Formats: sequence, structure tokens, C-alpha cells
Amino acid sequence: MLKKNLTREESLTLATGLGLTKYIAVDDLIEGLQIDQNKEVKVCLTITDKAVAEYVLRHELDLVAHINSDCVVKVKAFYGPKNSTITTEYGELSVDDVLLSKVLASSRKDIKCTIKVLNDSLKNLNLTIIYVPEYNYIDNDTWRYMMLESDKTIMVLNANHILYTGEQEFIRSLVIPYHSSLRLLFGIGNAQYIKSSEWTDAVARVHMLTNENYCVFPIFTEEISDERRSRYAGHDVTLDTILSETQQNLIYLREAHFEDLAIYKSSVFGASLVDLKSQLESATNAGIIDVNSAQVNQKVLVESREHLESNISLFLESPLIAKYRTAVEQFAELLKKSIKEDILTSKNIKQDARALPRYLSTIWEQFSDDQNIKLYNEFERESSALIDMMNLDLRHITRNIRTIEIKNDVKKQLDSAFNVHTFFARKTNSGNSLTDALTIGGLLATVFTPLGLAAVFASEVVKIVGKESIDNEHKKVLIEKTTDVIERNKAELLHQADCNFCIIAENFRKEIMSYYDEIMKSIDAVLKEEKERLEHATETINIINELI
Repeated sequence: MLKKNLTREESLTLATGLGLTKYIAVDDLIEGLQIDQNKEVKVCLTITDKAVAEYVLRHELDLVAHINSDCVVKVKAFYGPKNSTITTEYGELSVDDVLLSKVLASSRKDIKCTIKVLNDSLKNLNLTIIYVPEYNYIDNDTWRYMMLESDKTIMVLNANHILYTGEQEFIRSLVIPYHSSLRLLFGIGNAQYIKSSEWTDAVARVHMLTNENYCVFPIFTEEISDERRSRYAGHDVTLDTILSETQQNLIYLREAHFEDLAIYKSSVFGASLVDLKSQLESATNAGIIDVNSAQVNQKVLVESREHLESNISLFLESPLIAKYRTAVEQFAELLKKSIKEDILTSKNIKQDARALPRYLSTIWEQFSDDQNIKLYNEFERESSALIDMMNLDLRHITRNIRTIEIKNDVKKQLDSAFNVHTFFARKTNSGNSLTDALTIGGLLATVFTPLGLAAVFASEVVKIVGKESIDNEHKKVLIEKTTDVIERNKAELLHQADCNFCIIAENFRKEIMSYYDEIMKSIDAVLKEEKERLEHATETINIINELI
């Protein structure tokens, strides 16, 4: 029940704002009935027993007819000169009693009839008699409209199984909500099948299963003695007395009808609010959990991001640079030592000096290529380990991050970044500074052109080609020049390594951090959406609490 009365306009405004579609549909339906413009009072009599239906047609409408037990028969009765019409697939036809009885017995389709009879109990009344084999034969919306429109409704139950489960559900959901006890009555057809001593129990069953003390009266379809009839509570209530009483209380009944519909609308509104509140409270509880989860995930993301970012330098950038620096320095020292020995023991230093640039260029290039392959493989191994670390951090937030690995754009950047150019490889054109640096007084007169891997390294091989001697001073100068060039080449390689490996690490860092950013954006969006939903739900719950 609502705490305060609302006008229809106020209710509709709230219902529209809160999305109470069920209430809006009910309100539209009731407003569309236009009951106040209908001068006749409508009485609806519903029967599920074929024999009882035939009995009522015979005694109330003087229509002796058998009906098809598988069809829904709907007969509207008015007061007036005798006249019968029937609606078929060909339209509305005027028929006599003989033809009408024939159609009722033989039709395979639902039947709608209109009958006028000079029966005083029908004055100012519109009596609709419905025979339905099972309640599910009638469309719910059609049935609901008819129930809402009826000023008084009589449900005729079967004496053999009073209010069986399906009938209970139907009447509770589609009849009782629209009717107070003044407007809803229950008749029990074939009441003569119930012992008079058990009649009180039958009535009590109806009251118990409907949770209301509705009027329950017997309908006898066979002649019984007045003495036996008197033993049935409510025996003095008949269809004729009900119709007569309805005529006498038209205004009072119509007011009750309006009040019942208003109460029904209010109950639908209240029930819709209760349902909505329950949904919102469930959604709010779930939303709070989602918000808390999102906030926890935010914290995990921040910590994981800091954890991984610090480890990129620790496990990726610094080790790569350190290993490369060690390898270059060791190789440079070994190379200087080896070349010094070769120069000192050379027998044809002029010829050997000409081959020296080619040898240095080739061996340094080969060394750089070998190191690049080793470091590239090591980078992939370490970066995979970092991604595993990331996956471990975020295992409760997102799916397995192994699917990311290193993305294509990072791969392309790696391919170019690991292509370290040696000082010698870049200085192999005529007139370059390397040849100038190694020229001693015309000793290296021939212009150097790289010939691939035809290098001479071992001093034993150098000694074989010697034909001409050279003094130690020239050899000392050549050693100093060669050592200087090797140092310069080493410095160049280390400088490139520092730059390139920083770029490699930074590209990897950016790629991984961008993934964190995407996850963070998603969580931020969820968090924002959930907070907005919680705020809206809380506001709506507060509004509902003021109403119920």
C-alpha cells in the first residue's frame, strides 16, 4: 500500500521515469474501458462444465441446445424482443433457435452469439455467459480485458473438483485482483452431487483457497426437494436473485467497480515499486562488489605496472648492455694483442698492412653479427619472462597475457635496432679515414677494397708470405695506429649499443605500458559506469521508500 495518495498524472509521471511498464499498460487498459460511459451493467458468468453451461442457457435464455465441448462459447444476452445473431467467418448472421442450437453443437471454432430475450432480470444488464473447456483456451489479454470491464463476475466451479490447481492459479491471477467480494461470486455447478452434510466443507474450501469470504452458492442442474435444497448454505441465492440484486444496486455496484479498479491500479503500482526496489537493491549489492573489485584491480594494475617497469631495466636493458660491453671489450683486447703479435712477426709488413683493413672490417662485422643474434635471442627470452611476470600479476584481472607476446610493431623495431653497424663496415669506400689512418709514408699506397672473409689472422700464416723486412719503428707506428682504430671502433660499437638497447627497452616498455593503459581505461570505464548506476539506483530507492 502506498504511503500517500497520488493523482493519475503523478503516478504516470513516476511510472514513466522509473520504467514501470506493467503499471503503464494496466493504466492505459483501465482508462480505455470507459466504464462510466456505459449505462448497462455488465455481468460475466464463466463455466467450465458443459452440462452446467447447457443448463444455464436453457433456464436463463430459454435456449435448448447442446454445445461442442471443445469450443469456447460466448453468449451475450440483452433484454428485448426475441432475436439471435451469431458471428461466423462470414460475419454476423441472424439465426433462429433451431439453427443456433445446430451451430452450437457442430461448430469446430469458437462461437460468439448475441441473444435478446424478454426477461425482466436482464433489464439494464448485459449478461455474458462463457463456456470454456479449459482456462488456457482463452487468451490472457482478452480475458483480462473482459474481467476488468465486468461490474460483477460469477465463476462457476465444478462440484467434482472444486478449485483444482490450474483453476486456482487462473482465478488468483486473472480474476481476484480486479474484484472485491461485492463484485465476485462463486457458484458450484451440479451441487446436487455434493452431500448436504459436506456442503459447508466445500464452501470452506473456496474461502480457504481464495483467502476471502466470497459468496458461494449452489447451482442445481437436477430437480431436488425443497427440504434438501434448504440444507445447503446459500441455497436462496440463484442467478435470478443475483441479477435482480444487481439491478437494484446499479449505482452502488458501479462505484465499487471504480474503487476496485483504482485499488488494483494502486496495487500494481505498489507491486511494481517493490519489484523495482528489490531489483535495484540486488543490482546495488552487485554494483558495490563490482566497484570494490574494480578498485582492487586498479591497485593491482598500478603495483604490477611499477613492478614490471622497474624490472624492464633490471632484467632487460642493463643486462644486455653489460653483456655486450664485456664481449666487445674482451674481443677488442684479444684482437689488439693478436694483431700486435702478427705485426711484430710479419716478414712482409707492406703486404700484410694492405690486408689489415679488410681483415679488421670482416672480423668486426662477423663479431657484431654473432653478438646481435645472441642478444636478440636473450632479449626474447628475457622479454618472455617479463610477460610471464605480468601475466602472474594480472592473472585475476585479465586473460592469459601470453597471447600478447611481442607485438608486430615491436618486432619490426627490434629487427632494425639490433642491426649494429661497425665502424669498419661503414668506412669501406675509397679515400676513407681508415685507409688514411693506416698509411705510413706510402706504405699502404693501394686503395683498400673489402674482399670478404679472405683475412689472415694467425701469425704463422703472416710469416709465410713475408719476402721483405721492415724496421721496428714502422711496425710500432702501425701497431699504435691499429690499436687506435680498434679502440675507436670499440667506442663506436659501445655507443651504438647504449643507444640501440635503450631504444629496444623503451619500445618494449611503451608496448607493455600501453597494454596496462588499455586495461586501466577499461576498469576506469567500468568503475565510472558502476558508480553512476549506483548513484541512480540509490536515488530511485530513496524515491520508492518515500512511496511505500
